[in-house]
Amino acid sequence: MKKSIEFDISLNQAQFFRLTKDYFTNLGFDLKDQTASSINFKRGSTLLNFFTMNPLAWKSTIDISINDNFVTAKFNISTIGQTVTDRENQFWVELIENYHQGIQEGKELSNQTQSDLNDTKSNTYGIIKAAVIGAIAVGVPAMLIAYFTGYDTIALVGVGAGATGGITSKLNRKAL
Repeated sequence: MKKSIEFDISLNQAQFFRLTKDYFTNLGFDLKDQTASSINFKRGSTLLNFFTMNPLAWKSTIDISINDNFVTAKFNISTIGQTVTDRENQFWVELIENYHQGIQEGKELSNQTQSDLNDTKSNTYGIIKAAVIGAIAVGVPAMLIAYFTGYDTIALVGVGAGATGGITSKLNRKAL
């Protein structure tokens, strides 16, 4: 997933780099490189992508450059191992907007981004909970049918259908 933003700033370069560095390091990014006209951050790993519910822990790189008072920020977020929800996508939009707003106002807004992250993680856990409840609600009766009929495949189909139904139900309720 790639995202970017471009904007003008009124800060001097020292203030800009300080606020940028503070924002991203407070969110757990590692400073990869800094020159007189650019700054780069990285976080996460491809392996971690398969196990984390935290979009901030996904493998990502951020490349920010400044030319005169014009800033270009490019975000490269690896979604390998993830099924990106609308809320997770919105989180990255909010992270970028909080960065932009903080630079424009001359203040560091990582606390707001942390709050957005907590909302995102809560949403993700809600989806997982719906999948587990659906898998149990449909899977247990399917397992009983499989046991009495001898067709083991019925249990697998029941668990999968229940989990899918739970997720679909949860996402459809949010869309209404």
